[in-house]
Amino acid sequence: MDRDSLDINGLSKSFVKNSVIISHAGVDQSFSVYQHALTSHFSRSPLVWKINNKPFPHRLTFPLKFVPYEEKLCFGPQITPTEIMKIVFLHIFNINVTSADDYRQNVRHNVSDWFAKLNSKSDVQWIIVINTNRAKDRKTKSAIMEKIKTDFAKFSSRLFELPDTSDQTAFVSFVQGIQGFIFQHLTLVMEIWDKSLKTQYEKKKQHTWDVYAYFSSMTEYGRVFWSFGAIEYAMSIFDDMEKLLHEFVLRSGDAESPKWLAQLLNIRIEDRPSLLANFGIQRIQKKESHYLGMRNYLLCQQIIMSIHLYQQKMKSNDAAPSLRSDCAVGIMQRSLITIESVKEFNNLLNNKRDIPMTCCWTWWTASESLSICKLLCDVSHLNVAPVILARLHLARFDALFILAKQLKLNPEDRNELSEWLKIKPISFESKILNSAIETTEQMCTEMEKAHDICVNSLAHANRHRFVFNITNQLFVFLRSVKAKCPIQKLAISNSILKTMPIQESTAQMLKSLCSELMDSESISDEMMISLLFFISQCEHGKDQKTNGKLLEKCEKKAKEDGTPVE
Repeated sequence: MDRDSLDINGLSKSFVKNSVIISHAGVDQSFSVYQHALTSHFSRSPLVWKINNKPFPHRLTFPLKFVPYEEKLCFGPQITPTEIMKIVFLHIFNINVTSADDYRQNVRHNVSDWFAKLNSKSDVQWIIVINTNRAKDRKTKSAIMEKIKTDFAKFSSRLFELPDTSDQTAFVSFVQGIQGFIFQHLTLVMEIWDKSLKTQYEKKKQHTWDVYAYFSSMTEYGRVFWSFGAIEYAMSIFDDMEKLLHEFVLRSGDAESPKWLAQLLNIRIEDRPSLLANFGIQRIQKKESHYLGMRNYLLCQQIIMSIHLYQQKMKSNDAAPSLRSDCAVGIMQRSLITIESVKEFNNLLNNKRDIPMTCCWTWWTASESLSICKLLCDVSHLNVAPVILARLHLARFDALFILAKQLKLNPEDRNELSEWLKIKPISFESKILNSAIETTEQMCTEMEKAHDICVNSLAHANRHRFVFNITNQLFVFLRSVKAKCPIQKLAISNSILKTMPIQESTAQMLKSLCSELMDSESISDEMMISLLFFISQCEHGKDQKTNGKLLEKCEKKAKEDGTPVE
């Protein structure tokens, strides 16, 4: 998916549902009609699933998929939890004969062979469907059914007669039977999966714990419930996985911190994770299971889930008027949490190697997540989220600032980073960054653009102190590369100065920030006096140079006004 084709429906469709696979054997021309009817019914009818005699908190819908019977698709002890959804939930054998003799001569050996294979395995669900519409009279139909019931005397509950496609009573009974067998198989596989996840989780403090195996199993577990319509439940599973990873990062400095956490650093970022490029990825590969890759994958899935939940709620009659903005705010919050978590991982584990790539990823993740939010509403006018929006723009500017400093200190990193940015699919953002790292002039241009957007957002959120900080960062970098500082971007006012802490670090920042401004005539003497007086306050009057400038300005102002200096 690229920027030009970005739309809500496209994002929604990028998730590929897991299907409830049903195999079919035997011959029945009319079974295709039943397939369509069953597929429609189970995909549209939310069902109550009971597990441990308690109803599951969310109703489920089942996307059915019919495939020809193969023995390798049968459930067995060799099946791992992550392979469970590739295995058949229910096996169906179709019988459509004209008489009992027709059954005995042409079908009986086939169905017996099919049954023998299934019966040799444990925990396999199966049924036999008998279509008697080709029988010439009721007596013949009864004879066919009697013969089949005799052959499968112990399994009468698994035999379903469908004499005609229009027989609603028979079809309802058939649907209820299939529903029961699907639930039986679902209960079995979820019990196995839950046990496997619990066993893996209990080993999380061991040095040999395979975080990728647990991550893959846990996310696939969530995707199953997502496929079955329990989106909020799936969201909670992904949130739990996110919190678990973050919890380990926070404890990375502990003496008992497992070695596998540090070993995540051994996985180099050879791919180029991004939201738009990775929305279509259903399952993360082992080579992509570095911390950045796992967090990017989780964020992609969480965004698509948020959109699915939004679309689901939009269909209800009591949809809240703020549904669009709520969804947009949720996406911004998740994006910000992910960006800050990746930054924290690098800081706590002293991961200096991946800083340039992480900065690039942060820059386009903030941009792409905001582009997605704009499909829902104009995020710049959301009264409920100015701070979140400002923090996203701040993270974007910080990433570019750190990247610029890093490349200035280590110019040899440019070539490697440039090749990484060229990994396909090349995005609009990767092109801009590649251009920025090639020349200092272009980097300065991009930093000014990011700065201006960030300043506007911070001002809207009443975060004026942050405005001075990032403008100071911009000016420090521009001076370091001998570029001209755009002093017209400074907006000094008494109201802003009042919000700043009176301490020496504030004075140092203001003196650095306003060095060109103090030597210019671009602001009024009155404002300059206020600025110098505030700086002197922060320094407790210790800097004679500042005091001298302040006195000079006061004398000049007094002379112009014709009043004595106080």
